[in-house]
This record gives sequence, structure tokens and C-alpha cells, in this order.
Amino acid sequence: MTSAAPVIHVLGQSSVRFTTPHGSVLVDPYLTDSVAETYGEELRRLRPCPVTFADLADTRAILITHAHLDHCDPASVHGILQHAPEARIIAPLSARTILAESGVPSARLETAVHEWMPLLPGVRAHAVPAVHPSPDREPNGEWMSLGYVLEFGEQRYYHAGDTSPAQVIVDAVRPLAPTTGFLPVNERNYYRDRAGIIGNMSVREAFAFAEELGLRMVVPVHWDLFAPNTVSREEIEIVHRLHHPGIALRFAE
Repeated sequence: MTSAAPVIHVLGQSSVRFTTPHGSVLVDPYLTDSVAETYGEELRRLRPCPVTFADLADTRAILITHAHLDHCDPASVHGILQHAPEARIIAPLSARTILAESGVPSARLETAVHEWMPLLPGVRAHAVPAVHPSPDREPNGEWMSLGYVLEFGEQRYYHAGDTSPAQVIVDAVRPLAPTTGFLPVNERNYYRDRAGIIGNMSVREAFAFAEELGLRMVVPVHWDLFAPNTVSREEIEIVHRLHHPGIALRFAE
């Protein structure tokens, strides 16, 4: 195994682990039941986390896309840091603030920048905008929500975070030429808005977005962990088969 071929595990919601011989990179680790504990039992995880904090002792970098609890979970970050105390945490301002207020050492927190950030030998990341639900910025001008393009040798992956499609994202991501996208497919609609759930792109939008970005493979995320915010696997497969069979589809099993 080399840095050009990371081992990839989707850990639930939008949590993705990229493992190399030099250590692991985590994006949006949500490994607890903090959302249910904060907002109610209807948001209990539908399946347990497939790893323990001890399993993540090789973590060298944690990338956070935005400040929502299912992406920026202080309990998960603290659990990881107990076993990987030197891990860097790269995040937008509001997420850094939440983590600092929870007791994460400021020395571990770094600004996500829109240029290549070295993470490990042969591994780097580049922040890109996300629109969730609108193209909002922090008081200091940083994007409030982000995605990341991660490069492992010659392989590039796009983790969209939480977002809807937008031209500003296309303009930022296409020149970076990722070939695989981890895209949220829990559509935003009237009923989810009314329930206080901020959805993302629909399944149809996700595949159209992937096509516009030039992606060759889509890994759906953010679709199967919370009962009020799910999408059926059958719907994803039908849209793929009928409208975008030229793009490879892979589920995290």
C-alpha cells in the first residue's frame, strides 16, 4: 500500500477515513450519539460506529467541513485526541471556535485554506467552498462551510461536506480534477426544512453535479444514519441506473 492508494472507510454520516502507511486522515468524524443526546431520540444512530477511538490512534489530521454537530462533534474529536494527541485539526472559524470552547488545545487547531495543505508524506488537502444552505461567510471572511479535495500521490478525492450544487463550487473543484466524490444525497425539501433539518442535494442533483465536476465515481454519504433524514439505497441505485450509468457508484458496506 502506498500514499497513492489509501484504504478508505466510510464510518457513518459523512465521516470518512483515509489510511496510508504514514497514518490516517479523518474527515468529519462523527463517532458518538451526540446528536441524539442533544436533539432527541429520533436522531439516534441507526447503526453503531464501526470503529473505536483506540482504532484511530494513527490519525494525523482531522478535517472538519462545518460547525453542525454531526460533522463537528467535540466528543468525537476529544475521543480521537486521547489516542492521537498530536493530530492536527483543520476547520473553518465557527468549528474551530466550538472545539476550542470544548477544551481542544489551540495548538491543535488550524485554519482551512484554499490552497494545498501538506498533511502526510505524499498527502495534501485543499479547501473548497460549500453552500449549506447558502454561500455564507464567517465574520473574518472565511467560508462558513467547506469541502476538501484530498490528494494521495496521483489520486484525488472530493469530500463535499454538506452542500447543494453551486457554480462557485464547480469553479473551485474542477481545476483540482478529483476523480471520486463523497457527495451528500439527503435532499433538502419543505418537510425537512419545517422539521429544522438542513438537507443537501438530491440524488438526481448529486449525479448531475458529479457529471459537471468530471467525477468518475460517486460514494453517497449523509443518507443512512438518522431516521428522519434518510434516502433509500434503491432510489440512489435507480437514479444511477436510469440517468447516469457512466459514473461508477460505490456504497460503503
